[in-house]
Amino acid sequence: MNSTLIFGTLGTVVAGVLTAMIIYWLKKPSVKDKDRFEFYRVVFNRPAFKGVFTWRCNMDEYVEALDETMKALNSGYFATFNDERNVKRAISEIKNAEWKATMENITGYLQDIKQVLNSNATPFEKAAEIDKLRDRTIADINKIFSELKIDPLKIPTKVKT
Repeated sequence: MNSTLIFGTLGTVVAGVLTAMIIYWLKKPSVKDKDRFEFYRVVFNRPAFKGVFTWRCNMDEYVEALDETMKALNSGYFATFNDERNVKRAISEIKNAEWKATMENITGYLQDIKQVLNSNATPFEKAAEIDKLRDRTIADINKIFSELKIDPLKIPTKVKT
């Protein structure tokens, strides 16, 4: 048997095995990503994402809560997690590309909520749109929580307050 053929076949097998291992490693949820999403669960488990939106709430506090949420997602900083590991919890550090894209969409939803608050729509139209965006936010992040076996959050409009 020709040694070139043997080495060629062996090289193909090794390359295939290495490719399979790399694909498995890239798709496997890393412990770090799971830690990040446990952090995000705490960030979203707050009054700003519970119950139907109401205009009777303090708008300044609500906008502050949105800003704190976006800051936590983008920087990894959140008051209850004030430690040196925060920077590694930022969305930019998520290893799984699909989850990272979902979280980038979620930050877009939060920006959209702020735009709705400043729009010329009626209070009822604003509330309906804000509820839709908050529900979508939690539904999207819950899909990731499910993959990571993290307890889901309740959809905001389904929470009894």
